[in-house]
Amino acid sequence: MAKATRVHSTPRTDSPDERAKSEKRFTSAFMNLEGEVCDLDRMGEIAEHLVLEWLEISGYSAPRKAELATCAVQQLARLLKEFKTKYFDAFEGAKAMQS
Repeated sequence: MAKATRVHSTPRTDSPDERAKSEKRFTSAFMNLEGEVCDLDRMGEIAEHLVLEWLEISGYSAPRKAELATCAVQQLARLLKEFKTKYFDAFEGAKAMQS
């Protein structure tokens, strides 16, 4: 039976040009998503305001389904705002890596 031999491999290092191209694609991907991220955040805010306004106008104690819908929309708006904040923090981090 043949005995296996160990193979040592050296880690591949990218050239400065390859690294720069990769970082540029990475940053470009962030930039391409910026509009959609801001739109999602804004739609969450609008939905939250509309639901709260609807409940205020209705002037009655909301049934359980309306309470759940309100809670879901408020939670969605909060999550979208957090996502937008994380997105821009990551984008700034990616830009800093390029510097």
